[in-house]
Amino acid sequence: MDAAVASRIAALLTPWAGDDIALSREARLDEDLGLDALDRPTLAEEVEDEWDIEIGDPALERIATLGDLIDLVEAKTAGQSGRAV
Repeated sequence: MDAAVASRIAALLTPWAGDDIALSREARLDEDLGLDALDRPTLAEEVEDEWDIEIGDPALERIATLGDLIDLVEAKTAGQSGRAV
């Protein structure tokens, strides 16, 4: 897991999960981190803005865990020369 990506995603998750969230790839966005159906699109928008990527509805529906989200961000940013800071 890319520690920088995980750390930035953890920062985006703090409104829902608090400051002490576990950075476990297995942490479930809904059950473990407290996101509901309305929160998921908001999180996706924040991730899109943070990394200048697009997450479509089909991809959003497949994201169940923190690891899934990290993998998606890493896959979508793999070819970018510079990431948002």
